[in-house]
Amino acid sequence: LHKLMQHPKKPVRKETLWIMSNITTGTPNQISTFFKSFDFMEKLVSLIQNDSVEVIKFFYEIKLNKNK
Repeated sequence: LHKLMQHPKKPVRKETLWIMSNITTGTPNQISTFFKSFDFMEKLVSLIQNDSVEVIKFFYEIKLNKNK
């Protein structure tokens, strides 16, 4: 997923974040494990600073799921 988040094509980045938003709808323990295992928050923040609104929308879905 790390490489896909940095893909040059916007649709690929968007789909990658959509997949991550689905993964992060689990239990609080599963969500915590996901973020600890893959250390995505730094890469996600970097991505939203430089991407389109369409892609950024999925970041916020992930963030909301993380804060359940």
